[in-house]
Amino acid sequence: MPRQDQPSTSQAPGLVPPAGSPGLTDDQIMRCAELIAEGRGAFPDNLSPADHERLLVAVRQRLRSRLVHLIARAIAVQLHRQARPDKETLDART
Repeated sequence: MPRQDQPSTSQAPGLVPPAGSPGLTDDQIMRCAELIAEGRGAFPDNLSPADHERLLVAVRQRLRSRLVHLIARAIAVQLHRQARPDKETLDART
């Protein structure tokens, strides 16, 4: 679901297979997947089935990685807060 506070996304630019190539390069897939995962581009309609699958897998990997990092960061913040002594605990010790 697109975010409401951002302008509508356009299809990822520059997704044309190189001349004489059967499909998109790995670099093109990587750049497009990053744009889509960040919400700055839409999934192109004009891809071959093979390129569509490669791009879908790359977007899923990036989204999964972002989610894992977000969860890990939230856990780290929570652990850090739990490790700090409360002000009330410090006052009671003195």
